[in-house]
Amino acid sequence: PAHTGDWMPVFIAPKKETITKICADSAVIDKPSPKQLNFQERQLGAFIHFGMATYVGSDFFTLPDASLFNPSKLDAEQWVRAARSFGAKHVVLTVKHHNGFCLWPTKTTKYSVKSSAWKNGQGDLVEEFVAACKKYEMKVGFYVSGGDKNLRCTSTPDPMGQRKIVGDRNAYFPVFLEQLRELLTNYGQVDYVWFDGAYDPFGWDVRNPLTLQELGPSYGDAINTLVKDLQPEAVIFGGTQPDVRWSGSEQGWAVYPIWNMIKPEDWATNYISPACKGWMPVEANIFTRNTWFWKPNSDNTLRSLDFLTRVYIESIGRGANLLINMTPDTSGLIPQAEIVRLDELGKNINALTAIPLASINQHGPIDSLTLKFPGKGKIGLIEIEEEISNGQHIKEYSVEAFADNKWRIIASGTSIGRKRLQIIDSLEATAVRLKLKGEEGKMEIRKFAVYGK
Repeated sequence: PAHTGDWMPVFIAPKKETITKICADSAVIDKPSPKQLNFQERQLGAFIHFGMATYVGSDFFTLPDASLFNPSKLDAEQWVRAARSFGAKHVVLTVKHHNGFCLWPTKTTKYSVKSSAWKNGQGDLVEEFVAACKKYEMKVGFYVSGGDKNLRCTSTPDPMGQRKIVGDRNAYFPVFLEQLRELLTNYGQVDYVWFDGAYDPFGWDVRNPLTLQELGPSYGDAINTLVKDLQPEAVIFGGTQPDVRWSGSEQGWAVYPIWNMIKPEDWATNYISPACKGWMPVEANIFTRNTWFWKPNSDNTLRSLDFLTRVYIESIGRGANLLINMTPDTSGLIPQAEIVRLDELGKNINALTAIPLASINQHGPIDSLTLKFPGKGKIGLIEIEEEISNGQHIKEYSVEAFADNKWRIIASGTSIGRKRLQIIDSLEATAVRLKLKGEEGKMEIRKFAVYGK
């Protein structure tokens, strides 16, 4: 009703406290949420960079005419099969990159597949991608750039804390929200929403270019709220309140040790905003060619099998997740040379654990554990998994092997977390022993295994 009279309305607090404190004031959560745990269980994922940049051999800021987009042999099922070949459990597709071209027929802009030659503008690539994922029981992920060159709103490419707004984000914000609403309501369950930190006009640190005043995280927080409202089971990478943080590397490695629980004072070194803390898994990513998007005559730039295998050890083997990029060409197919390389990677990963010598599952709380071999075994790999559902409580470990009638240390470290893999120079032994230091009564091992060469 309209306000009349000489009185002013006031708000009266409820008798029972029901107000939820904001992120900055809330308690630190020292264990994963169910969806974070599911994400960490998956470990390995595939990235797919596909869009207008594929057609012009240029970067993701180029704005070629939408009519050029015409993947006449598009086969999203081929993409998903390629991801499965190396063990990926989710696939993240660049449904909109920095230039603003949308791979679905959005109502918010003409710069999308509906203006392309592909299927006479009647196609929906996101729909085909999601259908392929569902057919092969693959989790669905969407990469959605906040920056949009076509709609003239991005941020400068300065380092975090120095970025400035480009364009009118107040006008662009409702458009971006509608794009996100379309994606998160029209395609069923989405398991992963991936926000790029680069060129993001909604970043917590973005400033007014004239006054240099920080514009604040309010728009970013609203975007986060929308995702959680529409897709409550989806984990979020990036943005102002992420569930997953970046490892700091586009070369596939993660810095060791990895502590999943972030203290409030450690935000700056973990690529997150000052308001965020608590349990936050790490993800590394890597492009398999020399660019994220396919370019002609680039098969010779594919990463070597040895390099990709080492990347697996230096990310997943350190407790992080890993996202490996795939690059469909202008036909809409991943080139055969890349298909072969990814399949080879999957076989190499499986070969790491092809000769089990001894293992034990679900044991704890403990501070030591011994595995005896049925005979002499030639050790090649140590695998340790902490039971992280209740947090990360192991602060130090060592592995000893019994060889030549004495125990000798063959591996050691600090964090274990989701998984720890260590390659061992060939050593014959009859037993191994794991020793742990950390929070007494809380150290639990989900798996301890030794594999041969």
